[in-house]
Amino acid sequence: MTKAERMKDEKTKELNALIAGYLIRNGYRKEELALQLGIALSSLYNKMKDIDKFTFKEITTLFSLLKLDDETKLKLMAA
Repeated sequence: MTKAERMKDEKTKELNALIAGYLIRNGYRKEELALQLGIALSSLYNKMKDIDKFTFKEITTLFSLLKLDDETKLKLMAA
């Protein structure tokens, strides 16, 4: 695995952990998150495997829902 692939994998894992915390704190299920993002549940699962698959609109909505600070947003979106 290349360094870029490892970094992408780490970012995806971090985003998934943030999503899990959001779901627990708010008592939501992934189905409800998918509705909030305007995507199908299967799409959410697919995109959670690879952060780069989220569209700009989806990722900005997700970041807003998660109430991420700018530093965390930049860390997740950095190449």
